[in-house]
Amino acid sequence: MSTSQHMTEWWTDCRVSDAVLRTITWINEATSLSWGRNTHPPFKTQLIGPFDTVQLVWNKIRAVAALYTAAMACTQDQRSPFPTRDDLALAFANESDAACSDPELLPTSVKHILSGNSLVQFPCIIGTLNEFHKECQYVSTLLRERPKEDWEAYRNSILEGVIEEEGVDFKTVQSRYADHRPRAL
Repeated sequence: MSTSQHMTEWWTDCRVSDAVLRTITWINEATSLSWGRNTHPPFKTQLIGPFDTVQLVWNKIRAVAALYTAAMACTQDQRSPFPTRDDLALAFANESDAACSDPELLPTSVKHILSGNSLVQFPCIIGTLNEFHKECQYVSTLLRERPKEDWEAYRNSILEGVIEEEGVDFKTVQSRYADHRPRAL
């Protein structure tokens, strides 16, 4: 592969990790804004994009949130590999991953969205709180007592890949986030 071909693919391919991490930043920001108010803001925020792409990104976000929930359980039980909050805070952080540097925020945001009370909307099948709890339990059982490297490898496996929907530029999709007034009940 030539250098120019590699650069062209780098600019045009949308890595799953980029799409997921950018969307996590958006979710955490959007849900945090709605929690800080006594009343709901007069708008809802919706990710607009091709159904399959949005579904893929949401499924990956939910999987990362389940992983972080399992890691938080280690901290709550003061067990390896994340016996303290400091261990948890440093577990998945890196310079290019500001979206996930607070592993306690994402699960809370995902649960809020799954509760149906969130003004953050995804035009895809989001699942239920019960399904999410089962996913968290599965990840916890799978990784229990495993070294930190196995947790990181599991997270990396969630985030690997390229969004291969023809004509989809996730940066463009993200620029189309829309604020809509909620419908009267």
